[in-house]
Amino acid sequence: MAGWTVTAHKPASGFAFETEYEGLTLKPAELWVLPPTAGERGEYFGLRVGVPGLNRDDEARTLAALWIVLDTGLGEKRCAESIAHLEVEPLPKQPAQRGHIELVELSDYLVRRASQGQAAS
Repeated sequence: MAGWTVTAHKPASGFAFETEYEGLTLKPAELWVLPPTAGERGEYFGLRVGVPGLNRDDEARTLAALWIVLDTGLGEKRCAESIAHLEVEPLPKQPAQRGHIELVELSDYLVRRASQGQAAS
């Protein structure tokens, strides 16, 4: 089509799935994220993800698997445009009391963030 540029992106699929990556299984329903604090808010931000049973020897594989989870759940474009940095930590006890939100709520969090005038696609 003359004058058009078509760019395909993987659409958002939500977080109702499990993923396996190099022998590691992640269940998004069991993951919690620590969103940035007020002083860390900007156009791009990082997330700290609490992973149950995280083995520090598996951090690199876990990070790679988490990028796949986020890319699938949020969609390729939104993930790339919203999240600049990712860290993992063992899931703390009582994560909600420590400021974490469930990963399955991340999409809604990004919508609220955008409605408050902070960039998030």
